[in-house]
Amino acid sequence: MSDPASTLIRNHRRQHSLFRELIKSRSLLTLTGTPKRLQGVTQMLETDLESGKLALEAPNNEELVKLLAPGMPLRVRGSLRGVPVYFEVILERLIQDGDLQALVCQWPEEVDYRQRRGAFRMNIPLSMEARVIWTQRDEETGQEFLHTGRPVDLSIQGIGLDWEPDEQPLPVVGSAVVVQSLAIGPHRWRDIDAVLRNAQRHTGRDDLYRMGLEFGFLSLSAERMLNRFIMDLQCEAAKRT
Repeated sequence: MSDPASTLIRNHRRQHSLFRELIKSRSLLTLTGTPKRLQGVTQMLETDLESGKLALEAPNNEELVKLLAPGMPLRVRGSLRGVPVYFEVILERLIQDGDLQALVCQWPEEVDYRQRRGAFRMNIPLSMEARVIWTQRDEETGQEFLHTGRPVDLSIQGIGLDWEPDEQPLPVVGSAVVVQSLAIGPHRWRDIDAVLRNAQRHTGRDDLYRMGLEFGFLSLSAERMLNRFIMDLQCEAAKRT
């Protein structure tokens, strides 16, 4: 996991979103055991964010299964929509449920998800109605704070927005947020996991902050709709030039 171009995800909520997509898409994963580096094909079966556990199907390699023991590190590789995914887990126990044998593992510390870089970004016209509502949770108190702002630019990776400070605490850069509602023109997206990547005073207005939110993992339908909308924005911008 040393590739500097990769994206290391350490936030458990974002990891959970990725794992849900792996389960929904029934992605095949390669599991490598130590110390003999034996490999087998597996799938993710279930995740439990609260207990910090996840379950993988027993790999299709009998020799590897015989060597599995609690405390053994396991390496898991796969892809989600063509984007490589890699993480390491510690095996806690093997369980049998009817004909299905599963590996219960500890939640990984980090996930290597090599996301797209240099995503095409479009400005959102001022004449277009646009609003974003997002929440940020205080990890110490559990309290959630609601924020609203106006999106100013958009890409498949995230949004830039203007935010007017209110009585709520200033959002913390690097923390996880949930975009409860993103409305731009006639389009709507809901419940998107994201990370606050930057927050700076607006260069033109002292009463505003310019914020940057990086999306987590969009559903395939949401991603397609977002791509189509960005292409529409590009076409409209070309007409004006």
